[in-house]
Amino acid sequence: MGGGISKLALPKKKSQFSPKMNGASPTRHEWEIGLSAWVIQDGNYPDFEAGKLAGFALEFSSESFRSGGPKSKTAKPLGEAKYEVNSQIIYLAADAWIIDFGICAFQESTPPKNLNVGDFVAAEIYLGIDPFFYFGRLNRLPGIPPLVYSWKVNSIKRQTAPFVETQDPSGRKVPVRDQVKAGYKARQVADAWKDDDGHAEYVLNCAWLEVAPKFDGVTAT
Repeated sequence: MGGGISKLALPKKKSQFSPKMNGASPTRHEWEIGLSAWVIQDGNYPDFEAGKLAGFALEFSSESFRSGGPKSKTAKPLGEAKYEVNSQIIYLAADAWIIDFGICAFQESTPPKNLNVGDFVAAEIYLGIDPFFYFGRLNRLPGIPPLVYSWKVNSIKRQTAPFVETQDPSGRKVPVRDQVKAGYKARQVADAWKDDDGHAEYVLNCAWLEVAPKFDGVTAT
């Protein structure tokens, strides 16, 4: 599916919608969330530390969506910040959309076509920390809900697989992780500038504090 939206009506002012955990997974308060070192290196977040509080929105990525599924919100963990979700679309714009699978996440891209607010879709997704797309721009779109959640970082682990060289479709040589040697090592702090020579990839286990989400800010309150 790709490109375009239909039957979209957005209010002129920002919504007061407050995402809440509901559906078939009402007790999921802990989430695995991915983080690449460059997100910290860009200067939008400090180094995350286990045991500390943080605030950020969730970004999702997925290669495909299936519509017409059950009208329930669920999230089955698959490991390494990946989930199999059944979610409801709560927001659509030309270049961004938001799904609710018990907690809400956005994607800054053209939504799949022939979908409307209120529709349910299923997908396998990867959850990551918003690099800056939401708090830097999307939070000012008309009708968009607040998405900056407050979290406690329970633990941090770093990907330890070495890089190997491969070729992309254009023939250019690119480094990728050696999946045969994939593994993780616990870290107290995500040291984005030193870990893995600045190319580290982390998975954070975070507890959602379930206070009202905000439109901006990167510290928990």
